[in-house]
Amino acid sequence: MQRLQPTVLWAQRQHAVLLTVQLVDCPDPVIQLLPEGRLDFQGVKQENNTYGFDMDLFGQIVPEESKIAKTLRSIFLVIKKSEEGHWPRLLKGKGKPPKYVSVDWDKWVDEDEEQDEVNDTIMNLPLESLQQHPRQTDISNEEDDALSDLADLEPGPYD
Repeated sequence: MQRLQPTVLWAQRQHAVLLTVQLVDCPDPVIQLLPEGRLDFQGVKQENNTYGFDMDLFGQIVPEESKIAKTLRSIFLVIKKSEEGHWPRLLKGKGKPPKYVSVDWDKWVDEDEEQDEVNDTIMNLPLESLQQHPRQTDISNEEDDALSDLADLEPGPYD
């Protein structure tokens, strides 16, 4: 069976990479993060279509401090960078990224405009730890309410 790629949107902060995987009705995605910057994603939609991708991120990450939130329309990842600072690109390889990866302009903040309190807010969201829950279920109403209060994380026009 052929593996399809979902649309992946990305933005970054000094402390983290923000990924939004746009995949409707994917009840149990399997997400693996490795410290060297490897991300493996696999999900099956209810119509039995298999979606997935593998990425070698630009820098090293801290999987145990990375977080996830899942809604009916997408999976949101906050991937903690092992070293603070902006990456020149998402992926390790130079050149054009895959067609399914694009910048999330709704969440993008230029390096010179970024403030520490924005970083702290993102890393302290009530998201689930990836290490504690490798197979995610829907986020609770309390978490959903907390996420909807944050303007940076409200669904964009394409969610």
